[in-house]
Amino acid sequence: EMASVDQIRNKMMKFTGRYVGLLPNGEQGTVEKYISRNATGQNYSIVGTHALLNNSDFILYCARHPFTVFIIDESAILKNKGNDIYKNTAALLSRQERRILLNATPLENAVREFYNQLALLDNTYMPTVTRFEQDFCRKERRGQQYEIVGTKNEGMFRQAVKLRYLARTRKGLGAKYDDNTCNVYVIDLCEKQKELLQRTSLYQLTYDY
Repeated sequence: EMASVDQIRNKMMKFTGRYVGLLPNGEQGTVEKYISRNATGQNYSIVGTHALLNNSDFILYCARHPFTVFIIDESAILKNKGNDIYKNTAALLSRQERRILLNATPLENAVREFYNQLALLDNTYMPTVTRFEQDFCRKERRGQQYEIVGTKNEGMFRQAVKLRYLARTRKGLGAKYDDNTCNVYVIDLCEKQKELLQRTSLYQLTYDY
């Protein structure tokens, strides 16, 4: 996570020409130092890790001093409506006027998870969970229960949420992939990667390294 937020911070400063702060973790001391330096409100943009979403002081501070725009990258961490990080984020975003979630997960792979994330942006926008699953989720009977196994009516879903969900792909932006080939080499994770998988929610980042 630290490598990722540091890269984002550097790019933001490069392209905006403005100072961008960094909260490298959600530890209490780090958050308290930031709050003390910005007691009357944010004086600059900041980039931080997902761990901040579990720091109650940071959430309260952001409620008192909302950001102009609040952006959460890798929003797939917010797919489970029942866990603490989701509940904390819901409380935090309710006080931010402009909210953006960035997610690279394809819609057809996780339409049910998109429901929870879209509900964070506007909890009045989505239908009931029951109606949503009836309209957009394919289910199969597994033992005594029905489980979601895929997506249906994708076109209807995209049309229904087009004011909130902006789907962009490389192909849609004009990239062409004619007659391309590639070689894929699969190697085992090293011990450091195995250790990192126990410490981060950004699993794909660990695999990529």
